[in-house]
Amino acid sequence: MSSAYRNSFSRGLASTRKYLAKHAESESLKGPEFARKLGHFGQALVIPAWAEGEALSDCLAAVPSGAQGHTLIVTVINATRDAPGGVRASNRESFLAIESTFGRGQRLGPQARLHEHPVGSLIVLDRSEAIPLPPKQGVGLARKIGCDFLLSLMESGAIESPWIHCSDADTKLPATYFEQAQSQAQDGETALIYPFRHRPESGGVESYAIALEYEISLRYYVLGLRFAGSDHAFHSMGSALALHGNAYAQVRGFPRREAAEDFYCLNKLGKLGKIKQLKGCPVEPSSRGSNRVPFGTGAAIRRQLEVGPNRRQTYDPRIFAYLKVWQQTLKAVRGSLADRRDIRSTLARAAGAEDGVDAKPLFEALELSGSFERAEHCFRGSPGTVNQRIRDNFDAFRTLKLIHALRDSGLGRVSIREAMADARFIAMGEEAFSLSISSLADRMEHLDYGAQ
Repeated sequence: MSSAYRNSFSRGLASTRKYLAKHAESESLKGPEFARKLGHFGQALVIPAWAEGEALSDCLAAVPSGAQGHTLIVTVINATRDAPGGVRASNRESFLAIESTFGRGQRLGPQARLHEHPVGSLIVLDRSEAIPLPPKQGVGLARKIGCDFLLSLMESGAIESPWIHCSDADTKLPATYFEQAQSQAQDGETALIYPFRHRPESGGVESYAIALEYEISLRYYVLGLRFAGSDHAFHSMGSALALHGNAYAQVRGFPRREAAEDFYCLNKLGKLGKIKQLKGCPVEPSSRGSNRVPFGTGAAIRRQLEVGPNRRQTYDPRIFAYLKVWQQTLKAVRGSLADRRDIRSTLARAAGAEDGVDAKPLFEALELSGSFERAEHCFRGSPGTVNQRIRDNFDAFRTLKLIHALRDSGLGRVSIREAMADARFIAMGEEAFSLSISSLADRMEHLDYGAQ
């Protein structure tokens, strides 16, 4: 680990210790004790598991070696108190499969067991049988449990890297996974996002096509945000994250949500520092449908299977031109006292200069989303902190809220292919209707990562 990283993490030890003392999950209390037993690791990874059955052991066995020595893998096998009986039965299969693959291991506590692993060590945390999760807290709490546990080991000096890696049990990691973070991360970054590409499943041709549609829609959204000049143009995928330990502590970890925990955690991390898109080999999430969470990739694929591929809709591309006008207005107003007195007139001038933007629905959406009021609040404070206030007030969540207001103001939704054809920031034209879904996904992946 570079000296810059050491300093970055050391500077935040006070906030990390405060978080561990007041806000971390109970599993983290054993960190100092376990650190003495476990020895030293170069890097660490958290994988939550919910009804993965025997497949979980295959996922864990495939974790690659790390660039900084032994790797500590933590899997949190979980179920909520109100989960169907089949979920716990599947989790019991996971426990048995892990024992079959990695041996019985060593009991570390009532809910933790340590196993030897080819690249280091594996700790299995049980939140399925003895102490299941509360209802509605699902994957968010499972990720928080694993990350809090690793953070306590970091604070105790047992893990060299300051990055807490997060993935999912259905995701394949490339051989260079840990090396990509080590070689590309820089001081001041709060989160790293790995490249991703969905992989086909045996016999799942239709679900793979739907997964590619969903992947295209994710890239379309991020490309649209980049076109608009948003500070929040990043992917939110729990299977493709690495979080700086100190920053993770400052935002009080993952929210205890049953879905979108990755989005809300990144939304907070983006206010502390830079979120970086890594380059290199992608992680490969499964293209399976799932009912593990109420929304997200697996849920979107499951719902779409009911209506078939080529039916997915997304935001009208004009929305991002409207968002661009708002971003330009905020930028212009920052530097002009006169414009601060009348944000609306500045906005009207910017709308008039942008092709295809009608000021009326934009004004309506900004009023509906509370954006005018927030902007006026931002500009009333000290000029020296105005940029940070704008970044905090118009974060990823508020940006999405404005996009939804624009959608509801009449801009509506269009098919994926219509969006690809009409979006200025993609410029695919009629070719969007003739390409196969696989070719369209390849083109969007190139635009996504080629634009970095």
